[in-house]
Amino acid sequence: MRQGTVMIILFLICNQLTYGQSFISAKSISTTQVLKEFIDQSLIYPPNDLMLKTEGDVVYEFQIDNTGKSHSFKLTKGLSIEANKEALRIIQKIQWQPAFQNGNPIESTHSFSISFNIKKYQRMLKKRPEMNFQSVQIEIDTTGKIFDIDQLDQIPVPIKNGKEISLKEYITNEIKYPEASINLGIQGTVKLSMIIEEDGINSNIVVIESVGGGCDNEAIRILQSIRWKPGMKDGKIVRAKSMFEVVYKLNENKPKELPNSQNTGI
Repeated sequence: MRQGTVMIILFLICNQLTYGQSFISAKSISTTQVLKEFIDQSLIYPPNDLMLKTEGDVVYEFQIDNTGKSHSFKLTKGLSIEANKEALRIIQKIQWQPAFQNGNPIESTHSFSISFNIKKYQRMLKKRPEMNFQSVQIEIDTTGKIFDIDQLDQIPVPIKNGKEISLKEYITNEIKYPEASINLGIQGTVKLSMIIEEDGINSNIVVIESVGGGCDNEAIRILQSIRWKPGMKDGKIVRAKSMFEVVYKLNENKPKELPNSQNTGI
């Protein structure tokens, strides 16, 4: 009887361990570092909170359904009305991978925190690429809908320091071929997908095709340094999904002079 009891207990313990291991929490489609960079570049500190030196975290709890869509946002830790709104604005732009149970996508509860720290914010402002793409007031779509490039009436245009740029020329001038990749003779094309937000910032950057050797990170760095004159649909500025490619090809004479072609639909 004792042996049978021990076997049953062991079976129950193993069952619980297996159950626990079969659950995978929901997470953003971007890596943690890329998501952090997006938040750092997007956050707008409410002027009144800056004046009053209001600091702290804003936390929202929400549901992520089995397709990765977030909904039912609930404030669980607030700071000020404007800070709460700003945190929610950013969190609602994040795309998610759903949680999984026994290999199947399921709906789950998730929480996310946005930090408001004045010194950090001031440091971030100095690192942000200049924007200034809007000379006139244009209505912004507030539905959060994401359009494919071919659905737009006006496609996004890359800008740097307020001026339109050629992607091919910019990438060729800015790229730093990772030394490890040069030594290993790594070549290829890194393909990224991203959302160009209404404010011209890239969000939800995901590596679709990887080269490795540091090339993926360099492609992301270049993309994050670019701002966009956002796309338009029906007279409104909208969110748009696009692709971004960086070609790594070694030149025997000058390895840093790289040919680059773009197939972004832009």
